[in-house]
Amino acid sequence: MTSTFEADFIVAGAGTAGCALASRIAGDGESRVLLLESGEDSASLRLRMPGAVLSLMGDPRYDWNYVSAPDASRRNRPVRWSAGRAVGGGSAINGLVFNRGLARDFDAWDAAGCTGWSAADVLPYFRRLERFDGPAGETRGREGPQSVEINRHACSSARLFLRACGESGIRVVEDINDFPPDGAGLTQTSTQGGWRMSTRESYLRPALRSGRVRLLTSSHAHRLLFEGRRCTGVRFRRGSEFFDAHAKRELIVTAGALSTPKLLLLSGLGPANALRPLGIPVVAHAPEVGANLQDHAGVAVSAAGDVDGIIRRDLGWPRSWMHGARWLLTGRGPAAGGAVLATAYACSDESARAPDVHLQFFAWHMRLDSDGKPGLGVEPGMTVICSVCQPHARGYLRLAGPDPLEPADMRLELLGSAHDLRTLVGGVRLARRLLAAPSMRAARVTELQPGPRGRSTAELEDYCRDHSGSQFHPAGTCRMGTDEDSVVDTTLRVRGAAGLRIADASIMPALTSANTNAPVLLIAEKAAELIRSADR
Repeated sequence: MTSTFEADFIVAGAGTAGCALASRIAGDGESRVLLLESGEDSASLRLRMPGAVLSLMGDPRYDWNYVSAPDASRRNRPVRWSAGRAVGGGSAINGLVFNRGLARDFDAWDAAGCTGWSAADVLPYFRRLERFDGPAGETRGREGPQSVEINRHACSSARLFLRACGESGIRVVEDINDFPPDGAGLTQTSTQGGWRMSTRESYLRPALRSGRVRLLTSSHAHRLLFEGRRCTGVRFRRGSEFFDAHAKRELIVTAGALSTPKLLLLSGLGPANALRPLGIPVVAHAPEVGANLQDHAGVAVSAAGDVDGIIRRDLGWPRSWMHGARWLLTGRGPAAGGAVLATAYACSDESARAPDVHLQFFAWHMRLDSDGKPGLGVEPGMTVICSVCQPHARGYLRLAGPDPLEPADMRLELLGSAHDLRTLVGGVRLARRLLAAPSMRAARVTELQPGPRGRSTAELEDYCRDHSGSQFHPAGTCRMGTDEDSVVDTTLRVRGAAGLRIADASIMPALTSANTNAPVLLIAEKAAELIRSADR
């Protein structure tokens, strides 16, 4: 037997975007919102401690642990994506980096036909969403729900990295989120007083107290419901029971770049020739649902160096508990800051006309296991992760079968583009120059990886194929555009289906140049305004 729910709006997915969107829609004081989430609503301190990020990644209680098919461009190692399995989604388990990206990212969307999404257009939404505690500026917001801080563990090792950037010709900026065209600066984090501020905390909790948002967890969406081509709701499962939820006005899917296209495909929105053999009735032929999958390929360059602020592997339980207690009592110390202490946009070589690599500095020696999961190396040291800002590689996601609980077939060759491999090799060379800059040599910093074997271009290409991995920024699988094949239009409405929108990283026509959490919040903020405007 199927039970029913009803609301003005239904938001499917209580991740980064879903929590923000539900809160903003309900903020009109009139609309009732039903928010569905497959994961749990956890109040674990691990989800609030910034320093616990490594313990969250890969933990099946909090991470969906998505796995692609073997990636031929990286020795047949699959791409592994961490994704938050809890209310708040990625913002509950990610590295806490708040990075808008570059102005040119959004100007490129606008130039491709996505009118209303240029840097000038999106800036008011970035200002609206944030409460920044750093230097005042016209581009920064002070009163938004999302707290943003300068990394609270920005120790002298981070400033050493910034000095190395300056010595290598990369200008150092005061505010990396002031839409600079390039440069290096201290990382900003989604924290408040040293505590992680996922969208569960920043957006959703106040909305739940208002009574205008109803949250249902452990609720796995199986398919969208249609009357003709109008989406009227969603069927979902909780335990052994099925429920139908009906939306009086609209349903918005915010399940993320790997789950949103899967839900659309299961519901009959996708390539007709792929759905019919699975016995899925076609609601609308949408050939690009699941296509255009992209991510930032990244690789680590590490060095030994025992300078102030370095985090050691051999802390042991006494020291670990000491850092945890310091965080709990004061909101300070290594446990209070995100893992990335400084960041930079730079050119991989002299031929690049604009920054094409993103660098992230860690005050610990990082080692990647065979699955690509980061961990602490034995030696005290530091690491620079370099990634391709705007990858050319594209993959796809399709159904493996009609069962909603069956994992999707995901395929992406992270280094399948010669451009991406060449850029990543250039990024490795740049990171090595930074770690060998005069200030680094004075601090007795010496390279560990790639090491002596990584000198020629061929050796560095091998190093990238052996050690690169996902930066956990999948995007693009429900592309926004003005052409008929795009999945959503510039107001985020799904083509071929009324009453249905998408608002998450899947709508990105192309990846922004760095971390995606802040751009996803922007998408949610803009979606809320588009919905309110249409409802007036």
